[in-house]
Amino acid sequence: DFGAVAAAGPGADGKRCIDKVEMVEETEYDDVVQCDHSYDKRCHTTYVTNYESQQEEECEENYRKSCFIEYEKIAFNETAEICRTPLVKDCDVQGPEICRTEYESECWTKQEVHDVSDDVVECSTEIEEKCQDETSGYTTNTKCSKWPKEVCSVSKKQVKKYTPITGCTKEPRELCAPAG
Repeated sequence: DFGAVAAAGPGADGKRCIDKVEMVEETEYDDVVQCDHSYDKRCHTTYVTNYESQQEEECEENYRKSCFIEYEKIAFNETAEICRTPLVKDCDVQGPEICRTEYESECWTKQEVHDVSDDVVECSTEIEEKCQDETSGYTTNTKCSKWPKEVCSVSKKQVKKYTPITGCTKEPRELCAPAG
């Protein structure tokens, strides 16, 4: 209203001021924290793995045979094979007869018998099995492995062993034949 402005008195700075009411529409926002409570039941399953320590033995079996032959003097009959190639007189050669000593090789072989206590090894194949539990997610499965294992036992047995013994001697022979 202009009349109100004209009726107003000047201020110290020479300006005329009136109080004016102005309607201002404004939107004011308040920060509000709103809580919605809901109750959910949540479950989980816990698995605990207990380990039992086991000692696994790895065996490697080696056998060493220690032998010796003990000799003793005993008189007994035995068969010996004797081989000899005799010297032969050549009758086609002419001349005066000469006699001299020639040596023939005479060789023999005999089988010497030994009663010995021998180690006899008997082996068999056995299947060994080892099982372990394996957990994957919520399931546990048992997994087994099989492998062959050689199991041997040693026993003593009396056996006869034969050793061929060969010997040769030079036997003197008196030979008479034509010279040449």
